[in-house]
Amino acid sequence: MPEVKSKMFSHVDYENGTLKVTMHGGKVYHHDGVPEATYKSLLASPSVGQFYNGQIKTKHPHRKNT
Repeated sequence: MPEVKSKMFSHVDYENGTLKVTMHGGKVYHHDGVPEATYKSLLASPSVGQFYNGQIKTKHPHRKNT
């Protein structure tokens, strides 16, 4: 699971169209239907949190694990 430089996330992972983001506090969110290109753009973004909020959080349903 790649570590990312982010104030929001400690790790992100991607498998078979599901993006898994782990918050610094330990909460985990799974977003289904995320294209691989979007995941790669997230990793390359200068602001992972801004990209996540604008391109993933509002556009892809999520399941939360604690």
